[in-house]
Amino acid sequence: MIYIYFIPFNFLSAALLAETNWTWEENLTQITKEIDVYIAKRKKEVMEKMVTSLEKNIQTGLAEPVLVHLNECKDSMWSDVFSTFKEVLSKAETEFRQRSVGFRASEEEVETSIKDLKRQAWSILRTRIGEDVSDGLMSLRLKNR
Repeated sequence: MIYIYFIPFNFLSAALLAETNWTWEENLTQITKEIDVYIAKRKKEVMEKMVTSLEKNIQTGLAEPVLVHLNECKDSMWSDVFSTFKEVLSKAETEFRQRSVGFRASEEEVETSIKDLKRQAWSILRTRIGEDVSDGLMSLRLKNR
């Protein structure tokens, strides 16, 4: 935890060395910059962790419904898979936006993270469908029909 102590201005003026050009404002500026760099780094790390956590939620949220829709083999199977995907992704996006408010993330940072989340979500869906429509599973489904 960072504590910033407020020192009276007249005390800081008395701390100046007469034979140097050092000022306390320079140190304050330097410390402020270092704190800003640290905060930006930590914020980026936390945002990445949130995206990773939401990716796992998306993966969990798609696993069973996609399998169920593919097993039903209805005419609307792919529409159902896609609507489930949009639902799960919408929930993840909403949750990310709500969580990111606490980090004072800029709109640009939020949008970039959401784009990354959507890209990963598509990859997760593609992998899930690839696993569920493998040759062995498809032949087993057709055999059971």
